[in-house]
Amino acid sequence: MKFLLDMGISIKSATFLRMMGYQASHLFELHLERLPDLDIIEKARSENLVILTHDLDFSGLMAAGGERLPSVVTFRLRNMRPYNVNRHLKILIANH
Repeated sequence: MKFLLDMGISIKSATFLRMMGYQASHLFELHLERLPDLDIIEKARSENLVILTHDLDFSGLMAAGGERLPSVVTFRLRNMRPYNVNRHLKILIANH
């Protein structure tokens, strides 16, 4: 499983995923922090990446486009600190 992390998710979560053995890139690391959402979706689709985001726009764009891929995981937690997001990521990955 390969992940692309949007700007609303901490870069520390990319490091966490890599420590777990997954390929993970953060838009900031790729110098793509200003990339429009549609271009992020296209990048994820072409490279078979799962988008991790805090931004509700991605699910709306995916629904409007009628596309199945890429997969998008939207984190809407009260506490978006990296340790809490990482805890939820670990559970999510274990269950799926």
